[in-house]
Amino acid sequence: MKKENHFTLDQVGYLVPDLKSTAVKLEDLLGIGPFKISQWPVEGSQPDSFLDGQPANWRMDIAFADVGNVHLELIQPVSGNPQMEEFLARCGSGLHHLRFSVDDFDQAVAEFQRKGYSMISCGRGVHAGSRWAYFDTRAILNGLIIELRTCGPQPEKETVPWLARCVPGT
Repeated sequence: MKKENHFTLDQVGYLVPDLKSTAVKLEDLLGIGPFKISQWPVEGSQPDSFLDGQPANWRMDIAFADVGNVHLELIQPVSGNPQMEEFLARCGSGLHHLRFSVDDFDQAVAEFQRKGYSMISCGRGVHAGSRWAYFDTRAILNGLIIELRTCGPQPEKETVPWLARCVPGT
């Protein structure tokens, strides 16, 4: 019998043309923050990223702040991801994706693909064993992308603070 997958919302991704300005405005307006700003991929990591099935090497500035049990991720594309660049050109800024941690990544990916959702991009996370995938759910969710991810074991002391949130089963 197939095990029911558990999906946990853990991130809301918002694409912006100016990450630092947006972070300051959110901190001032809503008291969200402080934002932890970093670059992706994280130095020393090997994300093994793919975009539309082809190996890809894109860069982006990212900022994270906790909002309850969810990370708010601000994303400013730097280079190499035409999908994000096209999104900004079309929308200016806006809600890009919702990320869900899943108990069984392979099963969840297979289920999304069985339902006809194409994988836009995928790769490995910063932690050994962690993986992620973006699915094209834009047609049914008014432009919104769904990201699935799983986490591998984490080092005891995390060197990048926003990564400490990645805990299997949460």
